[in-house]
Amino acid sequence: MKKIEYTITDVLNKWKLSIADRFGNPLIYDYQKTLLKLTIVLVGAILVVIRGSTAPVLVDNKMFRLLFCSEPTGDKTFYNICVSIIAAYIFYVVQVYIPEKHKMKKYISIFSEEHRYEIFLLNQYLLAWEKFIDKEEGKCYFCEFSYELNHKINGAVTESTYEETIEALTENIERIMTHKYFDECDIAYKDFIVQTYRVVSGHLKYMDDEFPRWSDKPLYAKDYRRIYKVVFDDLRRIQRKLETMEKYKLRLIKTSPYGGKSKTQKLAALL
Repeated sequence: MKKIEYTITDVLNKWKLSIADRFGNPLIYDYQKTLLKLTIVLVGAILVVIRGSTAPVLVDNKMFRLLFCSEPTGDKTFYNICVSIIAAYIFYVVQVYIPEKHKMKKYISIFSEEHRYEIFLLNQYLLAWEKFIDKEEGKCYFCEFSYELNHKINGAVTESTYEETIEALTENIERIMTHKYFDECDIAYKDFIVQTYRVVSGHLKYMDDEFPRWSDKPLYAKDYRRIYKVVFDDLRRIQRKLETMEKYKLRLIKTSPYGGKSKTQKLAALL
């Protein structure tokens, strides 16, 4: 029984992830979840109000009469409750949803630089491993290279910048979590940041257990398919979610042999 339950849960999780991937992994804030639930109730209330209305039906057939017509002299208690639900929904949007939305934008904007820096760090880390691992043989070749991204960003992956990136990935998230305004943010955002810290730190530890930080000799990835499916996919989802949140997406233009200076220290100095 437990095995069946686990299989069903696993399938549902994969289905949810595939849908999220298709839509860019948007972060749904807590106030948006509440509005969505209330909107579902609102739709039902509107249908009841329409059915209890005395206005003539535009399309006169059995199905429409069944759905949208009721006895004019019947009990109107449920009709009145649904009218109240519609009024309460409008009140919620004006008095709660809109202020919460402005509050969320205000506090989230405080961490905009950290979000963009984390996008850059994740992009650099994933870009490095795309170069390091041979997908067919599963061998890992550490190499230094320069790259060019959109937004006029130039960078490089070297032994030193690779170390910097690994350290900065979790340090940058810790800066958000320890900020004085973090507790004022939306619940869903706080959960996302805390989960991001756990995933990033856990996956970096997994990679450290699999490989040394840098090696001049080729290494064999014991389970490189797992690295791609679990580690890389999870980190990419975090990156895409931050990109959607910030409306800021990094795209690789080209790579070349190492000959430039990394932007990691410059970006870190801005924080």
